[in-house]
Amino acid sequence: MDIQTGSMQWTRGELLGEGSFGRVYAGLNQQTGELMAVKELELVTRHKAGLQSTVMQQLQELQQELELYKNLQHMHVVTYIDHHFDKRRSTLYIFLEYVPGGSIASMLDRCVRPLWLHDCGKP
Repeated sequence: MDIQTGSMQWTRGELLGEGSFGRVYAGLNQQTGELMAVKELELVTRHKAGLQSTVMQQLQELQQELELYKNLQHMHVVTYIDHHFDKRRSTLYIFLEYVPGGSIASMLDRCVRPLWLHDCGKP
């Protein structure tokens, strides 16, 4: 499915992961041809401990996180590409470098934990 999100035209691929606030899809940047990860965060009015968090408050908090993303540049940190807030859908799209292999947790499950369990059984 081709999608125009702000200035970014991209094709949505497979679902890579899902969390409590949104989903992460593989995406293909139509302008550059590069693969990327696209976080879709649906912002809704939330009620927590008697406090109401509006969409705009959430967006403001996420802006601080996005500024951090923009300034981080390290070989072990996923690279920020762009973001766009779709007001009609109350959805924030964050475009990031695509890194194959899954999450750190899934990599630990595949590589480190089996070794630990194997060693753990030895006297």
